[in-house]
Amino acid sequence: MFTDLRSIPGILILLCIVTSASPQHFRPSHGLKLTRASLAGNGCPPMTTYYFLNPLKPEITVNYSDLYPGRRGPGTIPRQRCNLEFDVSLPDGVALTLSSVDYEGNYVLDKGDSITRITSFSFQNPSTLSATTRGVISGPFGRPWDWDTFRDEFDPATAVTSGCGGQPTLNISINLNPFGRFENLRDDIEDMSMVTVFTLKLSESCGPYSTAASQPVLHPL
Repeated sequence: MFTDLRSIPGILILLCIVTSASPQHFRPSHGLKLTRASLAGNGCPPMTTYYFLNPLKPEITVNYSDLYPGRRGPGTIPRQRCNLEFDVSLPDGVALTLSSVDYEGNYVLDKGDSITRITSFSFQNPSTLSATTRGVISGPFGRPWDWDTFRDEFDPATAVTSGCGGQPTLNISINLNPFGRFENLRDDIEDMSMVTVFTLKLSESCGPYSTAASQPVLHPL
C-alpha cells in the first residue's frame, strides 16, 4: 500500500528562491513539476522519507531515515526496499527518462560485508518496459564519520522513456541487499540516514524545446 510522500520546502530557502512555498507550487527552470508522490516498502515507512525537486536542474532527491540495511533485531539483516511513485507534469513535446541514481550515505562495512544496490524504473503506460541498474559496495570500506556517494547509471541503449508531454507516472524501485554479519553497526556510526538523487533526462525528440537555464517563475496550482 502506497503512502503519500512529503516534500521538503526548506530546500527553497537554501537556494534563495522562495521562503515558504513547496517545490510543487511552481514550475522550475527545467519545466518539470511533481504533482503527487507516494511510497511503500520496509525501507521507507511513513514519516521517515522526504523528497524535493531541484528547481535548477532535473533531479529528484529523496532522504530516508530507515533505508540503510542493518540489524533490526537479533540475528536479522533484512533486505531494504522502497517503491516510489511520482506523477510528473511535462512541458508539451518533451519526453522523460531516468539516466542515473546516486546513493549517498555513511557506509561502514567490515571485511566480508557487502551491499548490493538494485534500482529499476518504469512508467505507467501501455508499455510494460522497465530499466535496471545495479552496483555493489564491498568491505572493508568507510569510516564512521565519512559520507560517500556511489553512482549507478542506466544503459542508454535500453532506455525507457515516457510519452511526449502530459503527466506520466514514474515508478522507481529500490532494493538494498546486504550480505555478511554487519557487526560494525554500533553507536559509533554517526549517521544511519541515506539519500538518493535521481537524475532525469529530458528528450527533445518530441518537438522543439529548450532546457536553457532561467529563473524559476511562480505559478499557482
